[in-house]
Amino acid sequence: YKMNIRKIYIGLSVIAFTLMVIYACTSKTSGKYSEILGSTSDVVHFNEMIDSIVLIRVQEDSTTVLGTISKIEVGNGDFYALNQQHNTIVRIDSLGNCHSQLRNIGKSKTEYIRIDDFSIDNELGILALLCDFTKVIYYDLNFNLLKVNILDVPLYRICLWEGNLYGYTTEDNSIVRIDNHTIQKIIETDKIPFWIYSQTPIFHKTGGKLLATLECDNRIYEINNNKAKELSIFTYNNYEEIRQKYMNPPTSHTKTSLYEETPLRVQYLTLKNDKLLMIYSKDMLVRIAVFNLKNKSIVRDGVFIGSPSPLWNTSNASLAFSFETGNSLPVDSSYLHKIVKQNKYQDEGLVIIKYVIR
Repeated sequence: YKMNIRKIYIGLSVIAFTLMVIYACTSKTSGKYSEILGSTSDVVHFNEMIDSIVLIRVQEDSTTVLGTISKIEVGNGDFYALNQQHNTIVRIDSLGNCHSQLRNIGKSKTEYIRIDDFSIDNELGILALLCDFTKVIYYDLNFNLLKVNILDVPLYRICLWEGNLYGYTTEDNSIVRIDNHTIQKIIETDKIPFWIYSQTPIFHKTGGKLLATLECDNRIYEINNNKAKELSIFTYNNYEEIRQKYMNPPTSHTKTSLYEETPLRVQYLTLKNDKLLMIYSKDMLVRIAVFNLKNKSIVRDGVFIGSPSPLWNTSNASLAFSFETGNSLPVDSSYLHKIVKQNKYQDEGLVIIKYVIR
C-alpha cells in the first residue's frame, strides 16, 4: 500500500515537472511581441485604417493670433490649439469659430515668456499650461486664472489625467507625478546622451486610459493610480546596436550612420477594444502597426501612405489634426483624393482634420 502511494507521488511529481517545463518553454514575457517592427515592406493605405474624416475650416478674425499649430486638445467639445510661434492658445468651437485666446506674456509670476506644452482635464474643467520649463499655470476652460505652481525640476511635456498632473523630464528620461512641490517618479529608463529629446508626444489619452512612451525606448506604458505597468514591449531591426551608437560619442565615421539608422519614434497611439494602433517613424519613413493586446501579436505593420495629415505631407496652409475613435460622417476615397491632388486648402488659414479610426 505504501509502495503504491509512493509510486503515485513520484508519478504526480514527474507530471508537474513536465508541465512546468512545457509552460516555461511556451509562455511569453508579459506584453512582449516576438515580431520585429519595420521588417516588412508592406504598404498600409490610409483608407484601411481611417473610417472617415471631418474637415473644420477655422474662421479667423482680426483679434485672433493664428499660425502654425503644434498641438490640439479637446475640452467640453471645443478645440484648444497651441501656437508656439506666438505663445498663444486659441479656443475654437466645433464649427470653426474662434471664441477666445490665452496670451499672457511677461515676467511676473502669473505671466510667461514661452509656452512649452499644455493639457486639459475635462472632468475638472481645468487647463494646465507648462511655461518656461519650470512653471505650471492653471486656468479654467474660459482662461480664468486658478493658480501657479513653480517646479523644482524642468519639464518638457505635461499631462492632466484623473486629477493628477504628470510630466516628462529629459534630466533622466523619466515620467513624474507633480503634487504641489513634491515630485514622484512613475517611469524611469536609460537616458541616451546623443539623442535629441522632446521631438515626439509622450502622453497618449485613448480608450479611457493614459498611455505613455519614452524616447529611445521600446515599451508602451499604461499609467493608472499613479503607477505604471508595461502594456507592450516591441522591438525593431538592430535595436540594441542603434541604442549603443547613441550611447557613445559620435565620430567622423559614425555620424553618417546615425542619420541612416535612427531609433523608432512613436508619433501616435489609439486604443480600441483589444487593438492598439501605433503610428511611428523609422529611418525617415512613417509606418503604422496594429497590436492585438489579447494574444500578443502584431496584426499589421507597414509603410503608411495616402493620408493628407501634416505629419508626413507638407502644405502651405497650417494644418492641425485630431484623432478619435467612433462614428462620424463618411467620406469616400475619391473626396480624399480631390483634397490631396487639387490642393483644395493650399491657402493661408487653419484647417482642423479630425480622423475617425476604424
